[in-house]
Amino acid sequence: MPRMQFFRELFELRGLIEPAAAALAAERGTPEDVAIIAEAYAAMVPPGLSSEEEVQADMRFHRAILAACHNDLLAQMGASS
Repeated sequence: MPRMQFFRELFELRGLIEPAAAALAAERGTPEDVAIIAEAYAAMVPPGLSSEEEVQADMRFHRAILAACHNDLLAQMGASS
């Protein structure tokens, strides 16, 4: 898939899933989960997607949120991207 198409579709998916996943992570996340999310967030500030390092930091952040949901299907979805 072309890079721009991938990002467009990824952002559409994120817009559908992320608000609910963030709410679930806030309910279920452990202090360790919160620390992982905070560390991942710090690695992506300032946010951007112009380099591979920035893309990887962004992915770590979003995968950490999905993992904090403690829902195996959401975690698998994060692992597939």
